[in-house]
Amino acid sequence: MAQGGCLSEQVFAVRPHKPFSSDFNCYHQLPRSRVEEHRVSGRKHRSVAERICICIANYNQGEWLQRAIDSILRSTIADAVEIVVVDSGSTRDGVAAARERFPQPRYIEMGRNCGYSTALNRGLAETDAPIVVCANADIEFSPGTLELLRDVLLSHGNAAGAAPRFVFGDGAAQPSVEAFPSLWQVLRMALVPGTRTRPAPEMGGPVPVETSVGACVMYRRECLEEVAGFDERFFLYYEEVDLHRRLRGAGYGLVVAPEAVVVHHGGRATGGATATTVRQHLASLFYYLRKHDGRGQELLGRTILAIGYLARLAVSIALLPVMLVVALARRANPLGALAKYASLLSCCVRGWTETERGVEPR
Repeated sequence: MAQGGCLSEQVFAVRPHKPFSSDFNCYHQLPRSRVEEHRVSGRKHRSVAERICICIANYNQGEWLQRAIDSILRSTIADAVEIVVVDSGSTRDGVAAARERFPQPRYIEMGRNCGYSTALNRGLAETDAPIVVCANADIEFSPGTLELLRDVLLSHGNAAGAAPRFVFGDGAAQPSVEAFPSLWQVLRMALVPGTRTRPAPEMGGPVPVETSVGACVMYRRECLEEVAGFDERFFLYYEEVDLHRRLRGAGYGLVVAPEAVVVHHGGRATGGATATTVRQHLASLFYYLRKHDGRGQELLGRTILAIGYLARLAVSIALLPVMLVVALARRANPLGALAKYASLLSCCVRGWTETERGVEPR
């Protein structure tokens, strides 16, 4: 059986869970005729398997958190949904305003930035709902999305999770679907930055995928417990990829429902792709490669990316006179690119260590 990190196991043990009904425990083995009994087409929910808990991890996103909660409460199944908000020590824009405006959710304040995985595990330990949604605070559910995700999940017997199609605030398609990381993907990252994900299909029925962006995914709780939840050694990034790979190793799948749309205002907590967040991204990637493919693959991945960053650093040095002129015209830091690539090159040389979990987004 695939397992997460020991920290995840400890968090899941914070509060004992009520046992699932035997009907839901073997749900993924039910024949299609039984599965169809659980599909809901505008009817009132009758099954315990349809209770949903939405667990939201918040860090300095209080304004967007309010919009996320509002979109949930506007759902036609809001009466069957509970909301748990876990705040990871926000230094600004926390949960105070959301708590005052929306008293319905359960708010948990961690007091420190414990990382995305730890926050979600803590939230999951507060509920016994058989269906859970793990989400960022900077999302909004389009009308009907929760209902569609639930129906897709319950009608795909071997699926552990169902993900939506993501769009930006202006409605443009947002890349969200990818294959599990490999050295080929690392090579593409070194040559062409930003090629890790692709948009989900815009039309058609549910599509099986290896992994999807973890900004919002609906899961069967029993499947998460089987693999011990999120591995908390992933402070930020790749925690959902690791989870989905362990779920696949346990015999479960993941599907994307193109008609279920979630608006993702990505990067609100981290301030976009800063050098700090890119370093954290690399650290999590290196840990993922080490965990699933061994130290040899991790070392090769680090070497490939190091060569890529070294090449960009060399080009930046060669173009330094031009960069100085442009930077002076724009009143920008002329050495910014050099410092960025030198920092990322250092990260590749150092690799992942346990202390990397302390690298917090700014």
